[in-house]
Amino acid sequence: MLGIDVRHINLYFALAFVLLLPFSFLLSLVIVFWGLWQIVDYKNLKLQGIYRNGWVLLSVLFFLLHVFAVFFSHNTKEALTSIEIKLGFFFLPLLVYNAGFNVHSIKRIAGFFLLSTTIAVLVCILRASYLYFSSDKGFVTYNDFSWFLHPSYFAMYLVFSLLILFVNKVRLSFNNWLHWFMLLLISGLLVSGIFLCASKMGMLTFGILVPVLILILLLRNRQYILALLSVVVSALALFVILRSDIPAVARLKNAFAFAESSAVPIDVTTAESNAVRVLIWTEAAQIIKEKPVLGFTPGDANDRLYESYKQKGLTGAMEKHLNAHNQYLQTTIGLGVVGGIILLILTLGLVIAGALKRNSLLVLFGLLTVLNFAVESMLQTQAGTLFFVFFFAVLAVPEQASGQPGNRAYRK
Repeated sequence: MLGIDVRHINLYFALAFVLLLPFSFLLSLVIVFWGLWQIVDYKNLKLQGIYRNGWVLLSVLFFLLHVFAVFFSHNTKEALTSIEIKLGFFFLPLLVYNAGFNVHSIKRIAGFFLLSTTIAVLVCILRASYLYFSSDKGFVTYNDFSWFLHPSYFAMYLVFSLLILFVNKVRLSFNNWLHWFMLLLISGLLVSGIFLCASKMGMLTFGILVPVLILILLLRNRQYILALLSVVVSALALFVILRSDIPAVARLKNAFAFAESSAVPIDVTTAESNAVRVLIWTEAAQIIKEKPVLGFTPGDANDRLYESYKQKGLTGAMEKHLNAHNQYLQTTIGLGVVGGIILLILTLGLVIAGALKRNSLLVLFGLLTVLNFAVESMLQTQAGTLFFVFFFAVLAVPEQASGQPGNRAYRK
């Protein structure tokens, strides 16, 4: 149309999406207009062969299961809300498949997400500094720090941005000092944001994935001295961090202390985040046994959990109306083992597929997703669903698209 390459328009929509994602702003409108653009430019639709793309089919099937479950749900309002949140599973893989992103486009999308999260964390840091000096809030962390999103989601975004930064930008040479200055500045902002979010899983995934990635990059480039130095620095940093009194680190220490005292019976009335998760996971596992094949429907899943909390006296969990705090358990309660298996393939399958294709960013994204889904029901909100489905589509779907180079730029 008018001599404009449709792939460029699709790319602009994708860039707009990732720029707005950390701010959770106008994302639905971007998806709607992106879809309308592809309909208007129907002559350039490239949906042939889509039935052979397993990732797209699994994503669409996962969404259709939620739609089908509405007819069996008692809580229709919650069921419809679940469909609204899961719409991305239907539309985003189709939009990305038709866009036909090449290697350069995928790297630009990842780079724009890094830019967006860097801006978001800088705004949050400036706001936190203002609150610290102008009010009696003291050290600003967690919900007070993460202005745009729940801190667990924001921390996940920031960890993924760090992974993108090191996969894309690291050049193992000290000749370009400006490059290294910018690398240290951006990574410093992102790391600060992760700790100020005070998300336990955010700090854990940062502490596990980032040092391992840096070590692998150094070893692959035969920088053995730097690799040894990175191990020493990581060990020292871990020692210093765990010895500090930073509020965020205190939350992490509490989690470790709870794990060490796991033999002590848990008070069923507790609302403490570590203990109440164990209680909820136990109840969720028992609930799954009641309807293991088809589940209770996504609309009734939380209601069944609340009923169990009342029966077992889990007053802390009941007062906060907590969900399963584990996306695999949450999905299996709602959709049975069929839904749970599909979600497992969509997440753990990314790690396996990325390893087989030697696609480092796909492996890292899969691991980040699996770890976060293990302690949070991330797909119960738009912030978690849109982040996961979009990057799932961008990183995995082109791998199987006919004639597409996929994201070999990330293969090492």
